[in-house]
Amino acid sequence: MRRSRAGLSTSRSVQIAAFALIVVVATSAARPPKQHRHRGANPRAAAGPVNSTLAIPPLLSGTTANGVTTFAITARQGTRVIDGALRSTAGYNDTYLGPTIRVSRGQHVRIRVTNNLSESTTVHWHGLHVPAEDDGGPYQAIAAGAVWEPDFTVMQPATTLWYHPHLMGKTAQQVARGMVGMLEITDDTPAEKVLPHEYGVDDIPLILQPAPAPAGSAAQQPGRLL
Repeated sequence: MRRSRAGLSTSRSVQIAAFALIVVVATSAARPPKQHRHRGANPRAAAGPVNSTLAIPPLLSGTTANGVTTFAITARQGTRVIDGALRSTAGYNDTYLGPTIRVSRGQHVRIRVTNNLSESTTVHWHGLHVPAEDDGGPYQAIAAGAVWEPDFTVMQPATTLWYHPHLMGKTAQQVARGMVGMLEITDDTPAEKVLPHEYGVDDIPLILQPAPAPAGSAAQQPGRLL
């Protein structure tokens, strides 16, 4: 059983995944807003109403045998209607985003990663203290159709992390399509026990990112914040 490197402890919090965005809100109380003329139809109105339901990623179940808990995720690609447009997407175990993986401090974990994309990818456990060979860094490519199985022991306190591609030259493109998932670590300390812990009820993962590019688009143009 391999042990990961020791690291700094962090308190459990809601993770803002994918891209860091700065939203500037301008207000003025001195005068009413100006009325602007628009030529042609309003593209936002034509798209119809936006679904405002908060999507909560499923909690991934693992199987335990001989002291090792194994989780399985599969990178997939496809299309999905988001914000009124058909968009090119990708995710884990689905075609957009990925399930939440919850592990415990001291737990021996194996994650079976299958790449069903049409290109290489990696899976990086962002913030997790693991040996280099299990990190999923830029040069640990998983070829299309291949399987990678990192194996490690969780050796850090309760925290909220995330996983995502980290392939050299492709990280931003693959993340923008939706390849993002949450990774939660729990422990048995009194401080963690008083925090909300019922997943999907009072313990809710929140992922903010621009909408993926429309299907058939040559470039990944960021859409509005989701």
